[in-house]
Amino acid sequence: MENVPGRHLGAFFVYAKSGGVNRALFCYNVTRGEHWCLANERNRYNMRLDKYLKVSRIIKRRTVASEACDKKRVSVNGNVAKSGKDIKVGDEIEIRFGANTLKVAVLRMAETVRKEDAGEMYEILEETRNG
Repeated sequence: MENVPGRHLGAFFVYAKSGGVNRALFCYNVTRGEHWCLANERNRYNMRLDKYLKVSRIIKRRTVASEACDKKRVSVNGNVAKSGKDIKVGDEIEIRFGANTLKVAVLRMAETVRKEDAGEMYEILEETRNG
């Protein structure tokens, strides 16, 4: 295994040879103090919808996010989604809060994130406030 500087300043990837090919196993971002395992593709690229809404702090509690999905107030890429739907980077999530609507694009995944950095997980595409 070896440490190799990543594309972003302060990010390092740990590589190991597998079948003659270097594969990234782990990434550590020095400037943010974040790290994540790349060996488990599911954790890196997919996350349950209710958990993403909670971690990104779009909705404060996971149970509230799950209830919103059960009441068909959340859609992913234009389709009504259940709380267990796997989402990935690039998906568009639309949430209806009464008369208000919030549409966001998923920019990145993280199991945990500091409150100050939660807004970097998504980009607001559209926000309508009626009422």
